[in-house]
Amino acid sequence: CDEGGHVVNFSKTRVGIGLGDEEVPQVALDVKGAIRARDVPVFMARNFVVGIFGWNTANNDKPMNFTSVEVNHNNCYDGSNTFTAPRNGVYSFTVEKNLNMLASYQSLRAPYLRFKKNGSFFGPTILISASTGAGLAGGSYSHSSAYGNTTMLLTAGDKIQVSFSYDNNPHTQYEYNTDSFSGHLVTYT
Repeated sequence: CDEGGHVVNFSKTRVGIGLGDEEVPQVALDVKGAIRARDVPVFMARNFVVGIFGWNTANNDKPMNFTSVEVNHNNCYDGSNTFTAPRNGVYSFTVEKNLNMLASYQSLRAPYLRFKKNGSFFGPTILISASTGAGLAGGSYSHSSAYGNTTMLLTAGDKIQVSFSYDNNPHTQYEYNTDSFSGHLVTYT
């Protein structure tokens, strides 16, 4: 019996943590103390941009696509641009964007990223850089990158995306390396 007079059954656990009758452990605790939870949503997706790509500003603030999926444990990322929370909890998300901006196509620009929760902007704007193209030869590039992270409380079914805006003028140029979007459950609520 425990201090409250309840019967504790130690045969149902791996390390002697008692559960009451009809209780089922939610995660396994190994003897080293690591928690091994099943069905924890984790994803990592990338977008590979090769060569010069024209960005049409009609796409500003629309969700970015990250179609090269490297990790998708629990299948909560749709393989395109949306993470859907499978359960209530606190989640952490990270985004990275890299740009080469061709000087001859630049005017005053302030490209940025934003997280979207259920279609609405959430959290701060992540400014990538501000550039005028001044002093750059027409065929030269300025290089910029941005990294952002946010932690948010989600309800099962909430949808998370990342949007990008290249600011003004249609068909301006950007290209560079790899963009990425990742996230994971921090704790259940």
